[in-house]
Amino acid sequence: MKNKGSLMLQSIVLLSLTLFLSSCGFTPMYGGDKSQAQPICITVKGDGYTAYKFRRELEKQLAILPRFNDHNYRLNISLTETKSAASYAQDATITRSQTTVTATYQLKQDGKDYGTYTNEITTSYPVVSADEFITCNADKAAETRVAISLAEDVARDVNRLLRTQGQNPK
Repeated sequence: MKNKGSLMLQSIVLLSLTLFLSSCGFTPMYGGDKSQAQPICITVKGDGYTAYKFRRELEKQLAILPRFNDHNYRLNISLTETKSAASYAQDATITRSQTTVTATYQLKQDGKDYGTYTNEITTSYPVVSADEFITCNADKAAETRVAISLAEDVARDVNRLLRTQGQNPK
């Protein structure tokens, strides 16, 4: 009975706190001020889970860029993914596969083209012929790793291009 009363009291306190904070103009920190972020319209051409994960990660990476100027930017990205065998056993069965994802992208600012750039990431994973479940999990983990890593690389390059007005220092 004691726990039920304590749970009810916690619920009332939480509800009261929520109502108080919502009426005082409180805004959560994780929401951030969207007017302070650099507006970039992203278009990703690609299929499947890797393209989806890449886009989601790229949006997160670009959302933390500060506003450098009042220009609007467009980022057009084309993803290509290839999978191939990386190693074989003596009986010619595949023991390791690799996934390579290439992002070719263009950054444009109000009609001004900053150029076309290409980034590529390759990762590998084990293939266990006796257990399809392990292989499928390893494949998905490799796709996730590659998408996140590639999105970080593209976001880093876009950040550099924005800071240098497209000069792309070496």
